[in-house]
Amino acid sequence: MAVLINHYCNSYITGNQSGYANGVIGIFFFLSGWLAFRSIDHTNQYAKITQIGYYYTKRILRIYPLLWIYLGIYSFNNEYGILAWSGFLTPGLAWFVSAILQCYLFGFIFYSAIGTKSIARNTAYAILFLIITIATYYTVLPASRPFVYRGIPAGHIVLFCLGMISSKYNNPITENSKKIIIISLIAFVVSIYTTREEFDLFHEYTLLFGLIYCVSTSIFCSLCINYSHLIVNGHFISFLGNYSYGIYLFHIAYYSVLSKVGIIHTDSLISILLTVCLFPIFLFIISRFESLMNQLANTLQITVANSLEIRS
Repeated sequence: MAVLINHYCNSYITGNQSGYANGVIGIFFFLSGWLAFRSIDHTNQYAKITQIGYYYTKRILRIYPLLWIYLGIYSFNNEYGILAWSGFLTPGLAWFVSAILQCYLFGFIFYSAIGTKSIARNTAYAILFLIITIATYYTVLPASRPFVYRGIPAGHIVLFCLGMISSKYNNPITENSKKIIIISLIAFVVSIYTTREEFDLFHEYTLLFGLIYCVSTSIFCSLCINYSHLIVNGHFISFLGNYSYGIYLFHIAYYSVLSKVGIIHTDSLISILLTVCLFPIFLFIISRFESLMNQLANTLQITVANSLEIRS
């Protein structure tokens, strides 16, 4: 929702509000790693291989159909190459697709290294990975450098891996839990502001502010997961999360349609209210399509499972 609001303000509200939405997406990278580890780690070693296959199948069926529709819509004004259609070098808002695919690829390599319950060892792995990404960025040719997210080379993958580590541990609830969450939220919001391109000091201390962002994002997300019942009922948030990918890809198209039919005007409070009121229609369309893809993935998973049982 923060992304939708920020992009609306950038396009239809006078002023410069850029850079905030991109920082909020870090939460998604962290939660994706957390959920990926949880969906696989509870199974035995043999089942994990099958579960990883199911996981990738569901991710592919969720990512690519909507990506191809997105590229198809915008290909009328642009020419996209094979790297865009394959998801490895996606343009515009779809940059996120390339980033999350990289997380899925490298994240599961990292997953194989964190089977231990030792916090110290897993933390050492995360620090080593971070050092490698930073060293790689400054030692290879510019054309071969990894994608930089909020000042950290491969910062999206770092957050994904930190989410994996976090899913292995549960923090005990204390009387100060809410206070800790509030403090971590403030640190997270401040770190979003300080890792914007428009923030002058960010260019002088890029790695420092980037590291603070990764740490504050991880702490905030980890605490919210552990203490979610202390904050808010999560059903609505969970519903939006299930369809966040489609909403993200097509919300600009939604705004463009409303603008072309004369509903959205610059600096108009009425336009904002109408956009919010019509949003459920947009959400319904996206949710129907994503539900169809989920059903297809589940059907395929059941078919493969039955096939394996018959062979055994």
